[in-house]
Amino acid sequence: MKVESSPTGVKSVAWRAGGLPSNFPIPVTPKERAMAKSYSKHQQKIIKNYYDNRGAISLQRLSELVTDLYLAEGKARESKWKQAVAALEKLGLKPDRIKHLREQDNPAMLAQVVEEFMAKEE
Repeated sequence: MKVESSPTGVKSVAWRAGGLPSNFPIPVTPKERAMAKSYSKHQQKIIKNYYDNRGAISLQRLSELVTDLYLAEGKARESKWKQAVAALEKLGLKPDRIKHLREQDNPAMLAQVVEEFMAKEE
């Protein structure tokens, strides 16, 4: 920030285009720039923690879907399987294994996969 004095003795601050003080740190990447403009530090931390824990969140959701699959029938069951497939893809399970689980339509097999992922995390 550059402080300048006018002939009348009033001090003013030099500002960058965009309304930021000249000593304000400029974010490096476009993503950081966008985040700095639209989110507070607290919000940025929450977003970062979400992405850091995305695997655990997907795994929790998948375990909930196993329970739902045991209880669901018809269209609801198809919908739950679609959600389970999406969660498995996010967790990085191989497509051929996902296809096999889907063809078997057996929630017990899906529960075994969830147990495998939980064992890997520990």
